[in-house]
Amino acid sequence: MTALKEKEKEQEAKAGRPARQVSVTDICVLIRYYKELGYKVDRPNNDDESSLFDYIRGQPYISTISSSQEEAEAKLKYYDDNASHFTDKQLEDGKKRTLDYILKDEDIINNIRNIIADLDNDTWTRILSRKRQEEYRTKNSKKKISVDINTFYDLKSIKKRKFDNASWDDVFRKFIKASRMIDNMNKDFTEDINNNDDALKLLNSLFD
Repeated sequence: MTALKEKEKEQEAKAGRPARQVSVTDICVLIRYYKELGYKVDRPNNDDESSLFDYIRGQPYISTISSSQEEAEAKLKYYDDNASHFTDKQLEDGKKRTLDYILKDEDIINNIRNIIADLDNDTWTRILSRKRQEEYRTKNSKKKISVDINTFYDLKSIKKRKFDNASWDDVFRKFIKASRMIDNMNKDFTEDINNNDDALKLLNSLFD
């Protein structure tokens, strides 16, 4: 199925009340939530959600990284926009994995929509509220890391001197890029370094 048709299907209205119309992206958000919950508990906190929880948890061919065509295209764009941060193999593997996990099973999509249509209003309102909270947290999530104070000031000095006081995200992305480049250097390449100047140029290039 073409990407255009997938997008059309993503936006199409479903039968039933407008409040129960869900896109494939909405379904993937629910799949990820209930699959993750299924690893932690045998039953949801609210028994009214059991039919949705049990169905999603019982599907072996969908996972916590299932995505819609729309989500996959956003992820592929991320890879393209940040290609310099990845090796060719990492790009290839990442894009393949993204495409492999697009939810295309019409039976699963329709069955989930049918289950949702049968939920009572209070249950569906609660699920929608939680879904919105999860989406907000995902879009605005920040991770905190704990470092020794001396390590922090060393990093802050490097950030200012080497990276022109760029954002911490940019600095760490460059560290990640450098680490990946080092991991992928083979013996033949490193043997081309003939003197200290060559080594210095190589090290500096890792952080460009």
